[in-house]
Amino acid sequence: MSYQNKYSPFTTQILHTMKNIVIYLLILVGGFYSCQNNNSETAQSKELKQTWTNIYQNQFDKKVDFTNLTVPSFYNPDKHFAIIVAKGTTMNEVVTAIKKKFNVHLYNENLDSSATTNDRIADKGYVIIFNKNIEADDNLKNLSTNKLIEMNISGITLLERLLLEVFYFDNTKKHLDIKNWTLCSGSRDSGGYVPFVHWNSDDSELYGDWCSVDFYGGDLRGRAVVTK
Repeated sequence: MSYQNKYSPFTTQILHTMKNIVIYLLILVGGFYSCQNNNSETAQSKELKQTWTNIYQNQFDKKVDFTNLTVPSFYNPDKHFAIIVAKGTTMNEVVTAIKKKFNVHLYNENLDSSATTNDRIADKGYVIIFNKNIEADDNLKNLSTNKLIEMNISGITLLERLLLEVFYFDNTKKHLDIKNWTLCSGSRDSGGYVPFVHWNSDDSELYGDWCSVDFYGGDLRGRAVVTK
């Protein structure tokens, strides 16, 4: 049995046109809400990028472009520190900038030649997230670098820890790790030793030293990379 269209050709054309209009409107509405969601998701991202753009400009006299960097969607400025490492940034460069603000005492003044092995390097720009703690992570005390590796806990590098100090001081005029030490388990020197950093309140200086991969203590704590 053949199908007979119950509408006239004119009516059929009107219905077809209306259908296309409805589809078009749905696409527009969907696009509008998608843009709204994207804008709300990127508001914090834009603010973070601007903050770090200002830091690199003001502290390092360095022009940067973070347009193509992606800030993780779980980033929450109330819970997290977010560090943006600009491409090509060196530890010596950061230390030079820090010394214009406050004193720094390092076991080795040339960090670029000493901390030669790092879990992440600045061959490209990247964003890295840590818990928003003044002191390094309390749950990682009494854990050596080797133990953190065994537990598959990715830790902060020395470059990231130095940049975090710049970020925190720039925003608060205060310092991190005033009671404990951050174990920078993401970095090593050529002999396999691991850097650790804290603020020495007695001498009013940022202090850095090195320990073995098996060394641990209650005041020596890692800063774990946050991934979700």
